[in-house]
Amino acid sequence: MANNSHPIINFYFDVISQYSFIGFESILQYEKRLPAKINFIPFFLGATIVETKNRPNIACPAKLPYMKQDIQIASRYWGLTMKWPNNFEERIFKLGSIKPQRFLTALKHENPSFLVPAAREFASRSWSFDLPIHKEENIREVCSKLEIPDSEKLIEFSKSDEIKKEYQRATEEAIESGAFGAPWIILKQHGKEDLKFWGSDRLPYICNELGVEFKGPLKG
Repeated sequence: MANNSHPIINFYFDVISQYSFIGFESILQYEKRLPAKINFIPFFLGATIVETKNRPNIACPAKLPYMKQDIQIASRYWGLTMKWPNNFEERIFKLGSIKPQRFLTALKHENPSFLVPAAREFASRSWSFDLPIHKEENIREVCSKLEIPDSEKLIEFSKSDEIKKEYQRATEEAIESGAFGAPWIILKQHGKEDLKFWGSDRLPYICNELGVEFKGPLKG
């Protein structure tokens, strides 16, 4: 809950989502300018889509060429390097992101300073380098690259009932707040109604609500 001086931004994300990646990177560019604490929360996008009877973007054939173009435009705008993965449908519908998302949940619980770097690494593997993230060995690769301490204990913890329940709770919490896709963002300010935003392009609105001038990308 927000207090008198510090609004909170709850940012629900799933590294399998290209728009989560774009939204994640864009809000990080403004993190030091926003008078708010950003609370990054891993959640299960697939369950959210199913529970809310939404349809994944890929279910509409006309959206596929649009999304391929869209991430290129967004990449140039925000200074990212993104490309469409070769096995998009298999990655989304069969392989998924449950293991890395549960690992991020464990990391948030035990060593939160590594949450953002690890989330960025998983997302960039998917959306910049076309590398897998769904296997335990992929998690180890990320841990090795980032030199995350006690990584094996964290991987085992990510399989625990405690983390599974926390991951489920975060997903249910997002759905109860109105989420139907990712990223899902809630701005909490003391004495004001919560404001909810969906998508990677809502940052100008969030800045406006917080009295911060939006100046476009802050590359570098």
